[in-house]
Amino acid sequence: MLLIFVRAIFVLVVAGMGVRFARVVSEVNQHNGSVYGWLSFLAVLVIAVGIVIADLLTPRKRIQTISAL
Repeated sequence: MLLIFVRAIFVLVVAGMGVRFARVVSEVNQHNGSVYGWLSFLAVLVIAVGIVIADLLTPRKRIQTISAL
């Protein structure tokens, strides 16, 4: 249960970072800023979900490895 909570918090924090990144991209690109902003936001979320899925597919993680991260 706690691990699910940690994964959810991770995705929410990365989503917040993605929103900030999308705003910066939108401000830099004046012509197609909103399109690039959305694409950058989606790219950040896809990477985060990919990390969570890789974590889910890795069984029997050693506590030393997890605590080192």
